[in-house]
Amino acid sequence: MSDWIRITCEIEGYENNWIEAARKWKRPQSRQLLSEADGEENFLELFRTKVRACNIEVYGDDDEVIETITDPNDITLERLDDLDGVVIEFLGPALVHAFGKSRGLDFTTGQTSSGGNETEM
Repeated sequence: MSDWIRITCEIEGYENNWIEAARKWKRPQSRQLLSEADGEENFLELFRTKVRACNIEVYGDDDEVIETITDPNDITLERLDDLDGVVIEFLGPALVHAFGKSRGLDFTTGQTSSGGNETEM
């Protein structure tokens, strides 16, 4: 089994958005993820720690992709303002889903691919 899991957005029109997150989590990281009190900046810090690759599309006013973010370190508070609301709402649950998969849990009705390393949300 790979040490990484790819979580893909399954919402129509947003299927090219995905993250590749670690399967291994330490207890403080899991507490940080599940604590809503920590806020966006702490979530993004954890995101950048646990996600090694991503494909996050930035859409223009005409809903065309104008940029693709491929480095998790480029996902910042300022960059969140550039993202479509659907993409923002995908990022948090995607990381929670990766954490759940690391524990053998399935927090969504997503299906695991035949390789066992990709899940759609």
